[in-house]
Amino acid sequence: YKQKGQDILIEAFKYLKEKIPSFKIIFTGNEQTYFSSYNHLLNLAKKYNLHNKVIFKNFPDIREAYSISDIILLPERFASFGLSLVQSITLGFPVIASNIPTFREIAKNVPYVSLIRNTSFSYRKKILEFIENKPRRYVRLGRKFGNTLSWKNTAKKFINTMNLK
Repeated sequence: YKQKGQDILIEAFKYLKEKIPSFKIIFTGNEQTYFSSYNHLLNLAKKYNLHNKVIFKNFPDIREAYSISDIILLPERFASFGLSLVQSITLGFPVIASNIPTFREIAKNVPYVSLIRNTSFSYRKKILEFIENKPRRYVRLGRKFGNTLSWKNTAKKFINTMNLK
């Protein structure tokens, strides 16, 4: 949790549970991802009476996790590459993410990614704003932009940038 910031989301949702009673927080990854933080996060969820709202699940195909999500939340405190953000953008899902250098570089000019301060208050505020602004609009916009991203297009841009023609 120290890197990924899952604790920030749990803290944010302790205030949102009354306004969004149907929410679920799904933390994806494998057991090694959670091993060091699982108990801490579960205890935090219990402390705020969210233990039935927080799910830890390993998806064999990450697209399955995205397909059951309304929005992707990435409260990371630091990231060396930002794979989760790249996947979210490529698949066209709306994202609220921490305003960290890696994410700023990846998300520049992506209209459906909101970069915010990495605090529970900022996440609460942005999540409510997202819900009030018709999520379907963001999803359509995301899918349209996400379709412009592909390995083929990335390879072409790389070849052109490196003058490898």
